[in-house]
Amino acid sequence: LVRSGLPTSVDTDGDGIPDEVEDLHGLNSGDGSDASADKDGDGKSNLGEYVLGTDISIPDHAFYPDFSIVDSKARFVIPNAFIHPGRAYSIEHGTDLPVNENWEAIDHFIAPMDWDEDYVFEYELSAPRSFYQVRVVMVQ
Repeated sequence: LVRSGLPTSVDTDGDGIPDEVEDLHGLNSGDGSDASADKDGDGKSNLGEYVLGTDISIPDHAFYPDFSIVDSKARFVIPNAFIHPGRAYSIEHGTDLPVNENWEAIDHFIAPMDWDEDYVFEYELSAPRSFYQVRVVMVQ
């Protein structure tokens, strides 16, 4: 089966983590409750780590985009190692914390199957206080 041009994986328990990933990390592919568990105790759910592309079994494996400010521009670099086909990445901006529902998407992309480079994005700073986040979601 192919959906959105990307191969689909079997997910017997429907928890969002493919069976082969659950098997690789010692999770139960027949029990959807393990998606909300935190196998490595790092504070991120197993499903959250799968979506980010970090290792479910290694606590210090984290998603770290590079961020810098040069000549009044914010520069984001998402290293190739953290970009995975079948995921949509959105760079979001806010001017206050907590922003929760007030994030503004300032750039986004969907990683194709043949992606093999860093993602670089620059944004002109327009507010004295700015906060940024990267939202990662699975493409259906």
